[in-house]
Amino acid sequence: MANRRGPNDRGRRERIARAAIGVVAERGLEGLTHRAVAAAADVPLGSTTYHFADREEMLEAALLAAAADTERTLRAWADAIGPGEDLVEALVELLVADSSERRDMSVVAYQLYLAALKRPALRPAAVKWSVNLRMEIERFTDALTAAALAAAVDGILITGLASGSPVDREAATAILRRTAG
Repeated sequence: MANRRGPNDRGRRERIARAAIGVVAERGLEGLTHRAVAAAADVPLGSTTYHFADREEMLEAALLAAAADTERTLRAWADAIGPGEDLVEALVELLVADSSERRDMSVVAYQLYLAALKRPALRPAAVKWSVNLRMEIERFTDALTAAALAAAVDGILITGLASGSPVDREAATAILRRTAG
């Protein structure tokens, strides 16, 4: 990407936030520095410090960008569920995709989400991120069941990501069927 400068680069702040996601994916939270993000975003170092006073602000922007990506993915997933389609099967497909072809983004999303545990400033962004799945599931079931299924999906996915293997379809199906009642 060209190193665009000045008022013609209106998307620079967003590009820097997205680059921060890439840096976290590649290097983990500990690798998130202004210098690393500037290189990844192809912007001068001064641009990252202009748009983000410190690492925490950059982390929050990355969390919000990851949440927006997750929200779009989940909305598309829910929109694709047809009338009479099995919600549990649809959730299992989502889990398998999130633990395989979308694995890197899932890992980054959880790293950013969990960063809020020690960083109170990130909590509002983390809460926004965490409600996305529950809200989409509520389109198909009651609020309590949606909350239980969302919690189960999170647990299954984080366990799968930590194991390094895609989610086990059969086990996920059995857990989600039990959770759904």
